[in-house]
Amino acid sequence: MGAVTLHRSASAAARLDAAHRFVEGLPAASEALVVGASRDAVDDFVRDNAARRGAAFGLHRFSLRRLATRIAEPSLAARGLAPATRLGAEAVA
Repeated sequence: MGAVTLHRSASAAARLDAAHRFVEGLPAASEALVVGASRDAVDDFVRDNAARRGAAFGLHRFSLRRLATRIAEPSLAARGLAPATRLGAEAVA
């Protein structure tokens, strides 16, 4: 299991700078899980990181909600359940 780093700040710029420093400090062949409030936010971060470094490989991007779903899927499947989607909820309604 790799390192887990937590940075807290009221400043979004400070949090992004810390995240960029962390990712830029990883060895070139490393993989990292990048988790954010939304997939769009994570994509923006990874795009910005690639522009700063010239390229980005091995960065797996998830929103917090999607990561939680991916972690829960095996347990749900074992119980014959599946995560509900917005579209599924609308269909039921």
